[in-house]
Amino acid sequence: MIKQLQLINPFRKQKSRKLSAEYVESEELTEGIIREVWRLRLEMLTLSKSEEEDWQYFSEVVSRADSGLMLARDPNGTLQGFYSLAFFPVDHGGKKALLMYSKYFYFRKAYRGHSIVFTSCLGLLPKIIKKYGLRYLYFTVSSYQQSYTFLNLTLGKTWALQEEGVPAWESFALEKFAADFFGSDWDTDKQLIANQSVPSKEVAHPTDDVLNLHHYYESLNPYWSEGYSMPIIAAINHGAVIAIGRRLTKRLLRK
Repeated sequence: MIKQLQLINPFRKQKSRKLSAEYVESEELTEGIIREVWRLRLEMLTLSKSEEEDWQYFSEVVSRADSGLMLARDPNGTLQGFYSLAFFPVDHGGKKALLMYSKYFYFRKAYRGHSIVFTSCLGLLPKIIKKYGLRYLYFTVSSYQQSYTFLNLTLGKTWALQEEGVPAWESFALEKFAADFFGSDWDTDKQLIANQSVPSKEVAHPTDDVLNLHHYYESLNPYWSEGYSMPIIAAINHGAVIAIGRRLTKRLLRK
């Protein structure tokens, strides 16, 4: 398994925006850590079930094998965001790939879009390669408006099953993953994930690009307010790396 990792984000100089990241594998998670991130998540969504039911589901998902939590804390040690990661090898059509799935992705408003997301994830690559070997890499998310917008602005392009032109391999991998991971919550007709809690639509930086992506997401997933999230997939390739570099550079130039 991937061992615990400490990373300091080099891109943010302002004290109010500085974050450090720690990856904790599922077997090393304590109930205290799980409850801390669960409570942060509750600040940003409307539950579709009782708190007890949600806690049981949340704690079971983040504790699964081959998964873990990336915790982002400010200099005072306060948790400002987190994302979950789970790893799914897919071999299909002569192509070997690894899907890195993030079901939970929550940051407080002041820290949304923070570069720690990428510096922390990239820091895991040596351990990932050691465990799974050299494979094509994909990032997968069960998205709502904010995560869909963030990933498209950052990676350049994500694909949903609802879109025309989605590549065949990505379509196969995304549908297989969703059916295996979500079981009865996977709606094969809508090709959406049912029974999900709905996060806040609050927009930290409502630029035209952000608002347009929000509207496009809602056209692809008109059932979002009923608790349906939409799985998306993005290749981590040279194009994505360039897009990430450009985004980080723009942020640095704004300092």
